[in-house]
Amino acid sequence: MTEVDTRTLPRYRGPEGAVSSGGTTIAGMIAIMTVTGRDHTGIIAAVATACADLGINILNVSQTIMDEWFTMILHVELPEELDVTSLDERMAQVENDQKLVITVQSQAIFDAMHHI
Repeated sequence: MTEVDTRTLPRYRGPEGAVSSGGTTIAGMIAIMTVTGRDHTGIIAAVATACADLGINILNVSQTIMDEWFTMILHVELPEELDVTSLDERMAQVENDQKLVITVQSQAIFDAMHHI
């Protein structure tokens, strides 16, 4: 059985709702970020700018428009110096400004959830 990285971030929302970070470190974590909301100009720019401001490296990105809904999945590498509070505050700002829902979770958790 594979050991699962159980670190979670404030913006992660699972079946039970929001999961607190509980003081967990996120330094150097590889994560999956999802962005959803009504489509409008500037979403990609706002999210990419926030990532750049925090030193987050975007490894891969996929986005699509379904009817009026924008969806984007980013595979990201969080820098060693990034703390949970900074990540949460900056992404909350983007959510509020752009009327989006942004979630972030460890890639290891994502992989475990989708592995039989």
